[in-house]
Amino acid sequence: MLRLDAKTSLKGRFTVPAEVRRAIGLAPGGLLQFIVDDNGTVSITAASEKPDDFLSNDCKTNQTNNPGA
Repeated sequence: MLRLDAKTSLKGRFTVPAEVRRAIGLAPGGLLQFIVDDNGTVSITAASEKPDDFLSNDCKTNQTNNPGA
């Protein structure tokens, strides 16, 4: 198991440590995907699809589950 910390800037930016980039196969210019479960646990992976497709599918799911949202 690997545990590393990253500090955010005033704009919310952070640097992904080299060890993490290597572990998840993140290339320069690569995309990250953040997944937050119902318990508040965050998983970060290298994105395997276009972010627009993911966001579009996620929004459709949320609208279906939360019609008033």
